[in-house]
Formats: sequence, C-alpha cells, structure tokens
Amino acid sequence: MSAKSFAQQICSAIKGAVGDEKAGGSYNDGTPAACQSAIANAITNYLIANVTVHAAYNGMTTSTPSAPDIVPDENFKIAGACAPTSTPKTFDAWVKDLESKIVAGFLIVVPGINAVTTTPFKPFMTGGLTISQANLKSAHEGDMKDPMEQVWTVVCQGILDWINNQSAKNASATGLPATRPGSAGTVILTTLEVS
Repeated sequence: MSAKSFAQQICSAIKGAVGDEKAGGSYNDGTPAACQSAIANAITNYLIANVTVHAAYNGMTTSTPSAPDIVPDENFKIAGACAPTSTPKTFDAWVKDLESKIVAGFLIVVPGINAVTTTPFKPFMTGGLTISQANLKSAHEGDMKDPMEQVWTVVCQGILDWINNQSAKNASATGLPATRPGSAGTVILTTLEVS
C-alpha cells in the first residue's frame, strides 16, 4: 500500500469521527480528542496490516543427536496500538509525540511453540520521524479547496520512510529466545518494513 492509501484511511477515520463538514459547524470541545483518537486508530490499523518484520532464526534441534536448525529469513507481524497524541504547542512537538506513541505502542511478535515472544519497537527503531513543514505547505497550496488528503499523504510518507529507512540501522539490536517445532534458539531481527 502507498502513502496515499494510508492517508485515505486516516482521512476516512477523521471524517467518520467528526463528520465531513469543511466549514467547522459541528466543531465542539470534544472534536480535537475525537480526531486524535481516529488518527491513532487509523495508524494502528494500517501498521498492523502492513508492517512485516524479517528475522533470522538460529537454533538447535531438541532431538538426540542435536543438529543446527537455521532459517535465514522468517517473517513476523507486529501487535499493539498507537495511542492518541497530545495537543503539543508546535508542529515539531506533535511529530515527536507521534513518533513516541508509535515506538511505545507496538510490539514485534515472534511466535513460538509454548509462548509468543514480544519485544517493543524501541530498541529496534532508530533515527527519528521527520515530516517537512515545507512539503505540508506545498501539499496544502496544491489543493486549497480540499487539502486534507494531500497533507496527510505527506505525513504518512514521513512515517513510511522512517520505518522503511531508519529501522535497518539497528538491525541486530535484539536477539530473542525463540522456539520452532523440535528446536530452540534465538531470533535476530534483521529488518522492519512497511508495504
């Protein structure tokens, strides 16, 4: 999926939460919280559906005699939820808050025989989420009548770029104990990507 489809999901969630009134006639004290909650839910749904974790498994069979059990590339998913952002006073503070909500809200899920092993995004994600205000301004000015989708496409592209490009920098941050049928070992996270 693309930044545009990600943005469309966010716009749809916002409109579902507070309506599609451009004039702001239905705005009330609860509107900002409803919008932030809708945005967080849309981000959660998109990332859970589209993020794939690639990992290498290195184990030994539990049979006698024991033998290496190596899988160079296994795919896992994530779980969790992005919490709504607060209402920071600046755009940069909002971006930082969004980054922290994504990092804190999701877990990498590594299935095993007896249990599911999870690890937070935090040790794996590096760098920082960046969203250009100049790009937002340009997107807004490109469609003055209804810039919502174009503006959110810029935000979503920033999130996708951050996950796809920054995450590989800390690729071996976490070696997780894991099991496979007849085997025990560790999983080394190699890449995290969002499609």
